[in-house]
Amino acid sequence: MPYALAAAAAGPGSWVKAVLSTATPTAVTRVLLGERGVSTMPTAGDHFTLSGCGNIAPTAECEAFAARRGGCETFLCPDCPFRHACDSSCGYCQTGRGAATLQTMYVRTTDFPTLATGRGLHL
Repeated sequence: MPYALAAAAAGPGSWVKAVLSTATPTAVTRVLLGERGVSTMPTAGDHFTLSGCGNIAPTAECEAFAARRGGCETFLCPDCPFRHACDSSCGYCQTGRGAATLQTMYVRTTDFPTLATGRGLHL
């Protein structure tokens, strides 16, 4: 489901804060800027935070599955059939690839020139 955020016109080097809040854990997989701009998601850190990210499946089962070599990468990755079932145990919350109820992202207008013109940010 796409979400759109309005962006005020800003000069080069300015920062725009985008916040996505949902009732159920949701993963942001890409950012579209304007009609053509596409960006991959940054890793979690100062410019991208996830709150409310965790395991949907029971933690004990997630921990056991994560301990198996290749379990997370093969079955529970963000692009796999059982994605987001064990985001915390598999380390996807820590890397910014997990599903969360609150996501905060800061983007620079110099990274995405359409933000400097006041065009929308689409998640």
